[in-house]
Amino acid sequence: MSVKSSFAEMLYNGRAAKHWTQRQAAENGGVSLRHYQDLELGITDPKLSTAVRLASVLEIELDSLKSEVCPIALSVSGL
Repeated sequence: MSVKSSFAEMLYNGRAAKHWTQRQAAENGGVSLRHYQDLELGITDPKLSTAVRLASVLEIELDSLKSEVCPIALSVSGL
C-alpha cells in the first residue's frame, strides 16, 4: 500500500471515529474542503505540516507510515 493510500485510509478512519463530516475535519484541520477530500481519496500527498496537523485534530498516529516511506532503512535501523 502506498503512503498516499495509507494516509487516506487513516484520515477516513480518524474522521469516522469522531463522527465528523469531511467539512468538519477540513475546518478543524485548517485546510479547504476540496484539499481534505483530495487527501482522503488519496489523490494528493499532504505537506508534512498538514499531515501532522490533521493527525493531531483527528487523534491518529502517523508512526505506521514509517514502514511505507522507507522500509529498508527501518529494517536496518531496527525500528
